[in-house]
Amino acid sequence: MENPLIEKARVRRKFIHPEFEAGRVPKNDVALLKLTRMTDTFRIIRMCRVEKDPGTWLETVGLGSTNHAHLELPSHLIETSFLQTRYKYASLFHAEPCEPELICTEPTDRGSSISRMDEGSPLYTYICDTRVPECLYGVASYFISDHVCTSPYQECTVRSFFAKVPHFYPWIGRTVVQND
Repeated sequence: MENPLIEKARVRRKFIHPEFEAGRVPKNDVALLKLTRMTDTFRIIRMCRVEKDPGTWLETVGLGSTNHAHLELPSHLIETSFLQTRYKYASLFHAEPCEPELICTEPTDRGSSISRMDEGSPLYTYICDTRVPECLYGVASYFISDHVCTSPYQECTVRSFFAKVPHFYPWIGRTVVQND
């Protein structure tokens, strides 16, 4: 059965960042797709050119479940909110800073994160306190959980990481201009 949320369009060409590295923790995890035609499903939102401050409220939408105990394809898009942080991991004894090409986040709802089905989903900033997207700030890359969350009452830490659009903006601009 086809998902009514997905409009099909053929990909004419794909552009993978030249320094992309696959693996459990991907590096330079960004790509562009040139479609054969515009689609009616998506609205165009500009890309963020400048980095946001830690503490910025961010939001993503995706098809994957935000609860890792129940991975299933829902019938509607799911919104998940995050706060940008300075660190990938932090404890009383050690803090690992976020790499310049990543947006490190923590969920606003404990246990929420992107899902295995959400890699490539957009991460937006919003205009002040509105629900109007300001710009595309990131693209879902990967998540790390300290353990599998099997119960809604279980404490678990899930961190979601996004490729930072402002970091890749020069490459995106060059690629679009050279292949228009």
